[in-house]
Amino acid sequence: MGSRVIFQPYKINAEEWQVIEDGIREDAYGKVICPVIIGRRVQKNENNDVTGNEAVTEEIYQDILTGIFTNSGYKVRVRIGRVPGLVVTYNNELICHNDKIKEHLCRLSDVFPQMDQNAAVDMLVAGVLNENAGEKFTPDCQAFIKKVNSRCKGSFSSEFVTMALKKYFCADNRQAAGRGMQYADYATLLHEAGEILKGRVEGFFDEGREEILLEELLYRFLTGNLIEKG
Repeated sequence: MGSRVIFQPYKINAEEWQVIEDGIREDAYGKVICPVIIGRRVQKNENNDVTGNEAVTEEIYQDILTGIFTNSGYKVRVRIGRVPGLVVTYNNELICHNDKIKEHLCRLSDVFPQMDQNAAVDMLVAGVLNENAGEKFTPDCQAFIKKVNSRCKGSFSSEFVTMALKKYFCADNRQAAGRGMQYADYATLLHEAGEILKGRVEGFFDEGREEILLEELLYRFLTGNLIEKG
């Protein structure tokens, strides 16, 4: 019987990330992408002796890498052993930090229609609660992630799947898009609600206008963007 090999991945604090200079490349549009060491993977034997140590890297656009270190609006979650190894967001919106993220999102969007939609919504809600309130994922959510990864032959993290679900449910085919309301700030939405309330008080009910506002508020609530964070 052969000896057992144990792999222990661990992340590195962002302040200690290292750019691999000779691996820098450009994407198809000329944007610079930097391979960055974000963690290590230690190999040990059954006696807990270290037998190997290798870097875990993630490709990051140069401008986004600069933004991560200079702009507090960025939030980064490191997920060693998952694809992608980072989940980068700005104001709760997913940032495509390299040229493979869109491909990952497409793979997931092809799988989501095959999943139980109620379970997908539960996963979205749980993901937003995890993101904003730190609540842990339930066994049902973990089972959903496992099934999604099995169907698309991936190793996506719960956080990345949550971001993909936001796009699947809340970013595509929004009625509000026709009126540009998806770009409205909180104050504009509040004024819109006030105008609708005035109409109700005066006995005029604009069903279409109210439906669009309610839909936009629903989407923002489910994506964790209902109220802008100061």
